[in-house]
Amino acid sequence: MKNFKTAVSVFLILMIVLSLAACEKKNEQAKDEPIVGGWNEQNTAPSDEEVDIFNKAVEGTDYADYTPVTLLATQVVAGRNYKFLCTDAAGAEFTVVIYRDLSDNCSVTSVEAK
Repeated sequence: MKNFKTAVSVFLILMIVLSLAACEKKNEQAKDEPIVGGWNEQNTAPSDEEVDIFNKAVEGTDYADYTPVTLLATQVVAGRNYKFLCTDAAGAEFTVVIYRDLSDNCSVTSVEAK
């Protein structure tokens, strides 16, 4: 009877360890998936496509001389929001949010000095 209890205890501990490992793997995968409506941190250099989106949005505005330095985050909405860290011609830093709708129209939705 003692061997049976030991075997059952070892089995249960093994199942708990495997379950915890599976939960951790699921959490790691979830970090890479976009959260609809929530901001997904990026903190990367903007891609050529993202720079094009930025330039399309600021064209003809007071922000046309801003340069996107870092793509801080994206947000899936009815389209997508892009949050950029930018600099102006004088080197001042700004956070600029660009909205790109489902028809590929781009606009500046907010600008905040850092």
